[in-house]
Amino acid sequence: MVRPTGVITRQLSRLQRERVRNLAHDAGMGPADIAQTTGFTIHQIKTALRAKSASIGTRTRRPRLLTPEQEEELVTFITSSAINRQMTYLHLSLVLFASAFGVTSTRLDWPGQSTTNTGPWINGTKSYGLMRHGQLVGTTIVYGLPNAQDNAPAHAAAATRQDLEERKVQVIQWPAFSPDLNPIETVWNYMKDYIEDHHSARKNPSHSVLRRYVQEAWEVVPEAYLQDLVNTMPARCQAVIAANGYHVKF
Repeated sequence: MVRPTGVITRQLSRLQRERVRNLAHDAGMGPADIAQTTGFTIHQIKTALRAKSASIGTRTRRPRLLTPEQEEELVTFITSSAINRQMTYLHLSLVLFASAFGVTSTRLDWPGQSTTNTGPWINGTKSYGLMRHGQLVGTTIVYGLPNAQDNAPAHAAAATRQDLEERKVQVIQWPAFSPDLNPIETVWNYMKDYIEDHHSARKNPSHSVLRRYVQEAWEVVPEAYLQDLVNTMPARCQAVIAANGYHVKF
């Protein structure tokens, strides 16, 4: 959308707020007339009129994680070369700040523990069920086996955690932002490719149709393929350890 000529969209200054308040209180103008006269948006005008004064308050924001010195170091490093500009946030954290803002100890501790614990990697047999609105429906969970899931909102929801606790299901604590340690990501790609190959001609399918496509794609995933992915877990863990917590390609 092209910004209309003469419309000011940035935050109003104290003097601009005073002008709005004067036009409203002294000239008796309404927001629409003030907008036409000044070029300010209706939202800016109403905000200025609702405020107790024309002064601009301090905006609330998250506390700074980097010191000014660290910010300067980061800018200098990124702008020093094309290679540095292409680094991921994770890589920058490792190189500059000893992982203080990137790789957590979990990304190194978890693979180390998992390579000596074969419990979670039992088999690639399909389980049927549905995760919807934070609730487990169907036979997704096999009692007595650990449940592997990432940190998606539906998985981390209070209702999901309560449901798993009531079922006495052990949940594997998964490292955040670690799709390379989760073979299900490869399965999603398999299913997406299947849907694109077989149903791409139909544009904007309804929810019920799309759900049928997903179920169909899941049905055609070979269990041998799932087992092969499960068997890659020791290699995935070793690769992350060897990369000192960097993300690896799997």
